[in-house]
Amino acid sequence: MRRWVALTVAVIACTLTGTTTPIHAAGSLSFTTIDVPGATATHAEGINSTGEIVGWFQDKRSQSHGYIRTATGSFTTIDVPGATDTQVKGINSVGQIVGRFSDAQGKVHAFLRDATGAFTSFDVPGATATGARGINSAGLIVGDFKDADGKSHGFLRTATGDFFTFEASANTSQGSSPDPDYTATQVDPPGATAAEASGLNNAGWVVGKFQDARGTWHGFVRDADGVSTVIDAPGATRTEAHSINDDGVIVGDFRDVGGKTHGFVRNP
Repeated sequence: MRRWVALTVAVIACTLTGTTTPIHAAGSLSFTTIDVPGATATHAEGINSTGEIVGWFQDKRSQSHGYIRTATGSFTTIDVPGATDTQVKGINSVGQIVGRFSDAQGKVHAFLRDATGAFTSFDVPGATATGARGINSAGLIVGDFKDADGKSHGFLRTATGDFFTFEASANTSQGSSPDPDYTATQVDPPGATAAEASGLNNAGWVVGKFQDARGTWHGFVRDADGVSTVIDAPGATRTEAHSINDDGVIVGDFRDVGGKTHGFVRNP
């Protein structure tokens, strides 16, 4: 039987404001644009230790498909069998891939694709929609789901199929956690009116996006000492950083002046 444990976590690094951490502008860095051939929009969502990048793109019919890009730049499309839309969100060091897809009835489910290409779909019990966002080398999967009232929650799924759910709360904590030593840290860049953290590597470096006082979204990377650096793709009107590997390579997406979305990879 799957274990179902509700958690309330002290502070999750998501849509938070205010910090005293210093911030720096990015210097001379290597940005590479990622565009799936023939796509009208490309999003880069995850990168692993071997440099494989995953994400999703839209075709000319506005249908979403997942992809994996090798370190040498070749693309493979990923579509969950029977899905009307597929979005790939994360990849680990052994090539396991996670994301979300819509079925023929329009319901959203999470999926896991193993290194052999076999798919497993799963849903948080009682959820009306489930999406997976990341997976680590131990097979732990994180994501979000909506309950019957339409409220969003986070979840963690173990490699054996147990689920833990969690919510952000400023002052309270309860329930059981897979990591009893977990503590939460706010990671907002200075001057941000809103911020979201979306990726973390084993060295404790965090990436995400933040909104400035003018309403413009920028990417950021925060090192283990708490120093944040702005990430703006050249010529972009909006930049979001989604994932960072242990070599410090960052992937995300940006919007150009014409309104088209592209993926990017940023090398340190």
